[in-house]
Amino acid sequence: MTRSYLDLSIAIGKPVDELALLRECRRLLGTPDSVPPIKSRTESPLYPNGHARIAHPVFWDFPAALAISWGIDGPMIELPREDATDAHRRSLKADPVTNGWAAAEVQLKPFVGWPEIARSDARDCDLGAWLIRELGRWLDGKRLPWQWEANGASVYIPYSTGSAKLALLGDASVGAVTPETVARINKRFLAEWQRGWRGRPDPWEGVLLQGWRL
Repeated sequence: MTRSYLDLSIAIGKPVDELALLRECRRLLGTPDSVPPIKSRTESPLYPNGHARIAHPVFWDFPAALAISWGIDGPMIELPREDATDAHRRSLKADPVTNGWAAAEVQLKPFVGWPEIARSDARDCDLGAWLIRELGRWLDGKRLPWQWEANGASVYIPYSTGSAKLALLGDASVGAVTPETVARINKRFLAEWQRGWRGRPDPWEGVLLQGWRL
């Protein structure tokens, strides 16, 4: 049976320091410095305010793939395509955060082989619940409004505020990324990934982000 990925989205309702947000996400994921962030920019007319993105390099999905997007000149307003269905047009009108378009969005895709890596009974949904809870605490500390959504093969939770519905996704208490788990990830995957990535992004990925370290 093919295991499907779980897509998580955390929408943030006010402008956020994207580098501080990136550092916190990388800290939670245990991302090594040798896996640098990649920055790209979308000039699509579908995003009238512009749309920038920072992400893990391609194929670094451990313990989760990461991407952070934000509006350059305002909220992340997305316009429907000419061939959009009525359902898609309605979905674009949905207000992800406090009756307005999100200023930024964090997208996480937990690795499907997480139970094997974690060497526990924790599922990718438990990892997702932990990541949302911990990032939510960081956002609360910055007094930033946020909502989260989960969409996977066996779960769909529409945008929810706070941590009240996290138990519907998974058990955050068993989903933590521990230093021991990070060490296993790096030992098992890092050298092979570095050989394949060759130290630079492909042009379609974007460019290496500068000045992201403290």
